[in-house]
Amino acid sequence: IANGALLLSLVFLYKIARLDFKEKIADRSIILLLVFPTAFFYNAVYADSLYLLLSLISFYAARKRNWFLAGVLGFFAGLTRLVGVVLAVALLVEWYLQKKSKSQKLKIKNLLEDFIRERVFFIFLVPLGIVTYGLYLQFNFGDFFLFQKAMALWNQSQFVFPLQVVFRYLKILTTAAHNYIYSVAVVELVATIAYFVLSVYVLRKVRTSYGIFMLLTLLIPTFTGTFQSMPRYILHLFPAFIALSLLTSRSKKIFWVTVIAFLALQGLFVALFTRGYFIA
Repeated sequence: IANGALLLSLVFLYKIARLDFKEKIADRSIILLLVFPTAFFYNAVYADSLYLLLSLISFYAARKRNWFLAGVLGFFAGLTRLVGVVLAVALLVEWYLQKKSKSQKLKIKNLLEDFIRERVFFIFLVPLGIVTYGLYLQFNFGDFFLFQKAMALWNQSQFVFPLQVVFRYLKILTTAAHNYIYSVAVVELVATIAYFVLSVYVLRKVRTSYGIFMLLTLLIPTFTGTFQSMPRYILHLFPAFIALSLLTSRSKKIFWVTVIAFLALQGLFVALFTRGYFIA
């Protein structure tokens, strides 16, 4: 399932990138996705590649104004992981952008009429994904919120203000011993900062709805009190690879240096991961 979803994701990443950019950008987006340092998680027994595929097709359907398909695929994305719920917000932003591009004078009455006529309400199928999963847990284990309570095993069940998390990581970097745990903390903090910067770039230079999708997806985990697994979360965010392609497109040398650096890091991370070390 993971490998099949990854192959299909490459197809739809190309298709969605070609809606706005040249073939070279789309091709390089695929390459950068495959060589990304934590891309081996796409081939592991995780839901990363499946969620990537579902969110890609959902967005692609939205770009083609097929809101029924966008909603249905968004529903399954919500079944795949909790942060899938942010697709609903991002898709609503996408619909608004499409309406705004046609007319600068948008009246609320007209928007509501178009919302119903174009069946955009199917977007609200997205939150039903997590609700359906909660009902499954309730019927089988007697606890609708078991998915949240289970996060206590990783000390991620509490609500913590993001700035407190940043302060905690800065404290680790300035006081902790330089061991493997220290190295993981460095990677998590650097990855988090880099992802948020990249999200702002996507918001301004790629597409607003894509940027909202990225920012919300990254923001939710930061409220759990840790940046744990952040190096893996960008794998869910297809706009990031389009943005990386754009940023490295100015020079062939920069692009290939990036590819080589990513491959070297991926090789290191795979070696550690297959030996049982925590990576993300």
